[in-house]
Amino acid sequence: MATPKTNEKKLMKISIEKLEAMNYRDVAGDIDDIRDSLLEKGQLEPITVTPKIEEGKGTDRFIIVNGERRYRAAKNIVESGRETKFNFNELDCIIDTSYNLDTDSENFKLNQLILNEVHKSTTFETYLAVKSLVDSKKYSKSQISKALGKDETWAGKIAALIIDNELFKCYFSGADLIYNKNNAETFVSLNSFVDSKKDLITEKEKGRVAAFLKSKTVELAEWEKENGPLFETAELKPYAVYKGFGADSSPSIWGAQSLVEFYNDYCIDHPKKMEAELLFSRMIRALMLKRRKTKADIDRLVEGARAKLTDDRELEKEQKTTEITPKDMAKRIFNLFKDIQFTDEIVRETKKEFRHLIKDAKHRDRLNIDISFAIRQKKEDETEE
Repeated sequence: MATPKTNEKKLMKISIEKLEAMNYRDVAGDIDDIRDSLLEKGQLEPITVTPKIEEGKGTDRFIIVNGERRYRAAKNIVESGRETKFNFNELDCIIDTSYNLDTDSENFKLNQLILNEVHKSTTFETYLAVKSLVDSKKYSKSQISKALGKDETWAGKIAALIIDNELFKCYFSGADLIYNKNNAETFVSLNSFVDSKKDLITEKEKGRVAAFLKSKTVELAEWEKENGPLFETAELKPYAVYKGFGADSSPSIWGAQSLVEFYNDYCIDHPKKMEAELLFSRMIRALMLKRRKTKADIDRLVEGARAKLTDDRELEKEQKTTEITPKDMAKRIFNLFKDIQFTDEIVRETKKEFRHLIKDAKHRDRLNIDISFAIRQKKEDETEE
């Protein structure tokens, strides 16, 4: 059967088993929000599909052109065996035969990218799509740029950037962020966090996280004042939750250019990479507390972070200090770790790491100051309050 060329569209239910996803990112995006919506309201909008063509012949299968996340969310519900009031074994689909697509996946990627750009695909998804197409070398950077109605240098500039990490994903896609203040472990959805901590997290704690994310309160600290701590399990207490406000709340890559440049300049291959990654993480978390992130907000934060990495005067001042009392050392340790939840094991391991770090024996006496003094001081201060 020849490839259909008429612009024929019709609405019908199609078995979920006959649908195929050819996501240009080759990975599923976050589907938690869509799955929750499907469970609560059912399928509200049809998925656009086109007949699958193989070697010039039609098949009984369909390729998803628009609505892949809805498809993945529905498939996740079906595969989980979860009881629902809706039937997701069949999905409402608009069959559009105008795409004239065969199994050339790169051609499909370009068509899907153009379509998703029209449907306001998130900045992060667009970045991954363009990078994937440029890396495939199937199309020139100029072709990709022109196909999206951009300046011919646009795709090359996008692909040259490195923003493919979880913090950027949260920032540019508007996803929720769950962050460990002790070790910087990051999750971009409640489901991924729960799956990772399934042996620790209780049903009550799952419900509390979900309740916070659905509440109108922006900052976790404010929510906890009225509702109590988010987590009761000791191992989970270092985790903080930052709300995403959707893709519309985040700027374009060019709107956040100074942040992107900071990451590429300092967080990839730089002598101060560790310090830069901490500063980058703080900036992302600070920006996620603002529903609207203006270029001025971003530039101001980045300017301060760059100053900390390039101005060594404070470091030189500290290095000139040759004498330090146990009280001073305890205060420094306390101020450094005051926002971190400690366990006895962490204290012991931290002390060991200090001893390993200082190689010169004449400095090791400094480490005889017990870090737990600072911890005890913190607990005493909290008791007094």
